Amino acid sequence: METRAGIARRVVTALALSVVLVGTSAAQDSTPLAQGRDIVQMPSMWRVVFVFLLIAGLAVGAAYALRRFSPNLSRGLAQQGPLRVIDRASVNAGLRVHLVEADGTRILIAEHRAGISMLQLPSVKNESP
Repeated sequence: METRAGIARRVVTALALSVVLVGTSAAQDSTPLAQGRDIVQMPSMWRVVFVFLLIAGLAVGAAYALRRFSPNLSRGLAQQGPLRVIDRASVNAGLRVHLVEADGTRILIAEHRAGISMLQLPSVKNESP
């Protein structure tokens, strides 16, 4: 199974190659207009397929980026109110632990297959030197 870094590297390589190919084909097609030649030309079939694959690759890359970086963005936006999710961790397949702060009180929440458990933690005061 390929890693995320490998997939991202392949997507970037494919996009760079497509930009080079489109640039060279555009340079080859820049012939001056002659009398009797059509101004509007239909694209060839390989160009249509190539542009379709390019757009599909961009869509897959955008979906990957949104999925990869979206949790970080939503965490930053959710820190406005009195309830904050400080951290969460998956201990094993059946146990997840969440550290939540509500109105200055920290609560440890353990989520497992049988239900949930909560533990109020003693408050820790930040001391400034």
